Amino acid sequence: MRSFSVVVFLLTAISGMHGCGEDEGSSPFTDNMETSQSTGVADAQADLPGAVSHERALNATDDIENWLLHGRTYDEQRFSPLDQITQANINRLGLAWALDIPSSDGLVATPIVVDGTVYLSAPFSIIYAVDAASGDLLWSYDPQVKLNLSVFGSWLSRWNRGVAVWNGKVIVGTGDCRLVAVDAGKGTPVWEVETCDSSIGYAITGAPRVGDGKVFIGNAGADWGLRGYVTAYDADSGEFVWRFYTVPRDTVSDQEPQELETTAETGSGEAGRRYGGGGSVWDSMTYDQELNRLYLGTDSVFPEYINITDPEEFDDLLTNSIVALDAATGAYLWHYQTVPAGKLDYNAAAHMILADMEIEGESRKILMQAPKNGFFYVIDRSNGELLSADNYTTVTWASHIDPETGKPVLDTAVPSVDPESGKPLVYPYGWGGHNWHPMSYSLDTGLVYIPVLDVAAVVQQSPESGEAEEPLGQSAYGAGAGKVAEDEMLGKLVAWDPATQSERWSQEHKLPWNGGVLSTAGGVVFQGNAEGRFNAFAADDGELLWTMKTGSAIQASPVTVRINGEQLVIIPVGWGGPQRLWIPRHNALPESRGNSRLIAFKLDGDATLAAQTSHSMPVPEPPQQSDTAEFIARGEKLYGQTGCVWCHGVDVEGGSDSVPNLRYLTKEQHAAWDAIVLGGAYQHKGMLSYKDALSAEDSAAIHAYVIERAWKAYKEQSTQ
Repeated sequence: MRSFSVVVFLLTAISGMHGCGEDEGSSPFTDNMETSQSTGVADAQADLPGAVSHERALNATDDIENWLLHGRTYDEQRFSPLDQITQANINRLGLAWALDIPSSDGLVATPIVVDGTVYLSAPFSIIYAVDAASGDLLWSYDPQVKLNLSVFGSWLSRWNRGVAVWNGKVIVGTGDCRLVAVDAGKGTPVWEVETCDSSIGYAITGAPRVGDGKVFIGNAGADWGLRGYVTAYDADSGEFVWRFYTVPRDTVSDQEPQELETTAETGSGEAGRRYGGGGSVWDSMTYDQELNRLYLGTDSVFPEYINITDPEEFDDLLTNSIVALDAATGAYLWHYQTVPAGKLDYNAAAHMILADMEIEGESRKILMQAPKNGFFYVIDRSNGELLSADNYTTVTWASHIDPETGKPVLDTAVPSVDPESGKPLVYPYGWGGHNWHPMSYSLDTGLVYIPVLDVAAVVQQSPESGEAEEPLGQSAYGAGAGKVAEDEMLGKLVAWDPATQSERWSQEHKLPWNGGVLSTAGGVVFQGNAEGRFNAFAADDGELLWTMKTGSAIQASPVTVRINGEQLVIIPVGWGGPQRLWIPRHNALPESRGNSRLIAFKLDGDATLAAQTSHSMPVPEPPQQSDTAEFIARGEKLYGQTGCVWCHGVDVEGGSDSVPNLRYLTKEQHAAWDAIVLGGAYQHKGMLSYKDALSAEDSAAIHAYVIERAWKAYKEQSTQ
């Protein structure tokens, strides 16, 4: 859940909001440009590094040696037919090799593996090419992301979810809004385009997707009022093909196509019309090779509608939606909205899986998604018809999905309360029952394996009136249902039967934020967790078959390939993602905060995993504290409102190695506080000046709060 006032505060630190890359005369919804569109370019010779051609990608299902696409195949099932590693011999699984990756903020990407080379992205959109047989680094490429363009771009640059490979090129999106293609064999630049405007807060964190000779890329920005869109480029040349906007302009125009005229009428009042923002496609896109379509998962509206009890008056299309486009032209085909009006930040940006399934005796082409709202959807992808939906995790905000309207039916009877505050609890929290971490669909078991967050929110507003009980942005977590119920929090791996909409089995994790999932024909399901363990479960009944400590929390997704006749399972290790900066205690234990690595396992592997180095350092003695409790409390409020919390952490307990932990500031850094916060002395490092958002007294109040937290940490270490 993100607070409206937090966003308004932060927007004063960057330039005014406007569209990105729009011509005044262009369509506000879809911008099509005819181009000469190749799909093969000599069909990528087999001996060319990164040789993923149009034809080869279409046949990725049968290419069991490689992991050519983000989800292995276009349907993004993340299921491998490899069966050398089985339930019977998994006890022989051992380390093949491990490579240290010099990432200051962990790893969250899914690797791509083509003909013996692993391609992996890291924070700041750095690409690594690794020999899959030996684990040797072949090359790396740093696109030199600019961190001084906006607060949001600086924050979002610190994780990246993956690359695409096409016809000898590795393609990555950057935190400063570029799409960059480099030579797959050398790591040298081939082409780049600017696809959004980072100076106003846009950024790219998601992996590009390729299909039919195009590369598709979205961006982040909905949470601070920017207009969501997806752009298609020629994957070989970088030439623009089309652009699709997910929400109407802030001002309704006669040029709006019919479907956008309709969506404009769904906007939630003056705030929604004034900003015209939301609906970012920051991660999930799935290409349908059978229908030549692209499916998008969209983010929430801006500003979010946080009343949890009142039925929605507005829908705010096409936010919180699954949207189908013609991949050739970008033309709108259909949409299905999971949650109207941006309620509780329950977006539909989660991973989508395509499959064929028999329903009531008829074979249907389906799309499956487990979005943040807690319900699992099975949708006919040919027309957007809802086939079934049921909750895959604890849900208290809605009782069910109406099968006729497809809309959630609100449940106003909150069944439990927070034992500490006595306030009502709402499940799931705004992070969702499932976030961006990919799930997997096994063709053998027919089950979907979902990395679930079982987390409750303490309601900060009256359940009777829906009015906020404290000013928006009061809490570091935001407003509305914006506080995590710390005692009502765990993670799960849930095996879900989409045919019956029921749970088959589940396994619990200590912390909510855990890695993506891989299933194989060997009857094994692989997942890493926040405890730093890489686990193998039985696909049929969930039995824990094998586990190994890796030294660092795992947020990324495993892949499996065959190299020289041996099946390898490859997993990026290293606690990362936004939670590492924002609230690290939720995605890593103290003992699972080691360095970043790329690790490979195989049967009878006998390599040794080197011990991790400790990150612990003593807290230096802070400056003397002479400010009043009221002044410190003001600083705490501003720390949350101004967005300091996003990079420096809740309770000033940040976990990033690329962003200073403010409890550990030196005397010199404390003395330079205003020069940094107001003067922009560290702007080149991504700490922009807040002189337009904060007064000198505001800055001093935040500093007082930071000093208070530093003293707490300093005193605690002396008792340990």
